[in-house]
Amino acid sequence: MRATYDPNDNKLRLRRSDDEGRMPDEMYAEVRAAGFIWAPLQKLWVAPKWTPERFDLAVRLCGEVGDEDTTLVERAVERAERFEEYSARRESDGDRIASEIGTGPIIVAGQDPHRVAKAADKAKDAQAKMVDMWSTALYWQRRAAGALRLAKYKDKPDVRIRRIKGLEADLRKHRRARDNSEKLRKMWGNLGAMRHRDGTPLARLEAALAISNYFDHTSQCFTLAEYPRSEMCTSNYEGQQSLWSALDKYVITEDQAAHIAIEAHTRTIGYSQRWVEHYEFRIAYEKAMLDEQGVEMPSSKPKKSAKAQLPLLNYRQAKIACVTRWSSAPQELDQIEMTAAEYARIHSDYKGTYVSGGSHRVRVCMRAGAGDGSRMKAVFITDSKVHQRPADVVEDAAKTAAAQDAELKRRMEQPRYVLTPLEEKVYGVKNSAKPEVVAVVAHQLFPTPAYLAEEIAAAALKFHGDAERIRILEPSAGKGNLVTAIQDEIRAQLIQGDVKLRAIDINPDLCRLLRRTFCESSEPPSNLTVEVEQRDFLEVPPEPVYDVIVMNPPFVRGADVRHILHALKFLAIGGTLVAIHARSDNRRVPLTEYFDACRGALQAQWHEIADDAFEDAGTSVRTEYVVVQRVS
Repeated sequence: MRATYDPNDNKLRLRRSDDEGRMPDEMYAEVRAAGFIWAPLQKLWVAPKWTPERFDLAVRLCGEVGDEDTTLVERAVERAERFEEYSARRESDGDRIASEIGTGPIIVAGQDPHRVAKAADKAKDAQAKMVDMWSTALYWQRRAAGALRLAKYKDKPDVRIRRIKGLEADLRKHRRARDNSEKLRKMWGNLGAMRHRDGTPLARLEAALAISNYFDHTSQCFTLAEYPRSEMCTSNYEGQQSLWSALDKYVITEDQAAHIAIEAHTRTIGYSQRWVEHYEFRIAYEKAMLDEQGVEMPSSKPKKSAKAQLPLLNYRQAKIACVTRWSSAPQELDQIEMTAAEYARIHSDYKGTYVSGGSHRVRVCMRAGAGDGSRMKAVFITDSKVHQRPADVVEDAAKTAAAQDAELKRRMEQPRYVLTPLEEKVYGVKNSAKPEVVAVVAHQLFPTPAYLAEEIAAAALKFHGDAERIRILEPSAGKGNLVTAIQDEIRAQLIQGDVKLRAIDINPDLCRLLRRTFCESSEPPSNLTVEVEQRDFLEVPPEPVYDVIVMNPPFVRGADVRHILHALKFLAIGGTLVAIHARSDNRRVPLTEYFDACRGALQAQWHEIADDAFEDAGTSVRTEYVVVQRVS
């Protein structure tokens, strides 16, 4: 094991190599009891402050205490890198959650109320965790910056000078403690030599009582086993008591008191001397570092210059307008007359001076008025020199305004603090309204999984990326997963044409949330316009104007087939329809028959979907999707 000490941070460090293995239990307990703290990443024990006890323990365990290998700045850089790594990990965790749930309103929809409530609670927990991750990342980011800033701050000459002054004050304190103990030890050692003021010798007991009463306040417990009581003793108390109390009640003799005090002060002298030597070493080190920086230690504290005061004048005037300490507006004080001797007899708490006219001061005092209690009065001293009242000082309004403008300009020119990207994330969420989690229960609502929605959007836009104008229909929008996928696909394919998307749903609550999500809160591509309409799609008159149709219709009692057949009437020539439906013959057969009846105008291709695709939505129905191209 190796022990080191660094005067820059005044810390002791214990390092144990891997070859030495684990620290024995007794040693571990001793190190912990001495105040050492285990730093796992640095793999060392560190004491936050040097003390004689910790130094002695380090010497006993390691043989000697050497100099620290790394400098304060090097340790600060290492610490900052470690904190930045913590920050990056937490920020990454927060970004991952944000990519999953977003930072805007979260819509949780489904047909099972219990599943919807559970999903809403899960979304709220995810939001709270996201903010917590970002806040933790910001904390470690600031800790990293603070570690470097602190190291540079400690190395500044003016800070070092103040640190030296603090060390010198601590040095003086321990020197006083040492010198006082030496003085008391000497007094206890010469009990018989003490005398009264008139020169007559003091009895030893009387001298011991005088020392313990006026100079020495040493105390301890006096147990019956260690200090048997004599017949003259008047107390069997074994708790903490001073030497004077023990002597006065004959618990101990004067010789025992002297022995106890001399031992105690000998320990204090040795302990204080250790601190004196330590502070002398630290002061010498800090002064040497100051010399290397080319800065001289100031000889003494500069004296503060006396504050210039306005002249104190004495003149007669019935009422004098003065500015009091309680109000900046002038107040008129009645004047009274008295002699200098009478004014001198007034207690200082009831007299003073006030400024008048901004050019001079006048004497004031508190005197009882007729029926109005004690009030402050201006004073004219009758037997003192009389002065002429000077003209009032009128502030130059133009100069005052110019000074205010200059101060405002100076403040405006100061560099403004620029938030870091991480701070923008944290404060953007905390300062805005908390992201809302909206739960909607809707019949036959099974939202399309994100990965499947991306696949359908890519298939739907595959042949339309270069078009100047794209019209898209989503006739069963639900919570908008397919609309979100269309937005992402437009960005991914860098589609530049004008895109208009019409989203229809029969549920008014879902339509309200769709408008909030895609028309108010979201940031869609600049070339995309989203229109939300609340209607039963089967009642919408067909218009064959849409280039792309994507849909996940309800499946109950063949509703998916009816919706798909109705949607085909909205498909323009050259358009693409991608629709999810239940995987069964009674679904595919009527669709196939319809396509055949169109005599080649419609070309269809089916794709299977994983059996468990909609498990999270609350159904185990097997599904597939069909891609239909209208050729003519």
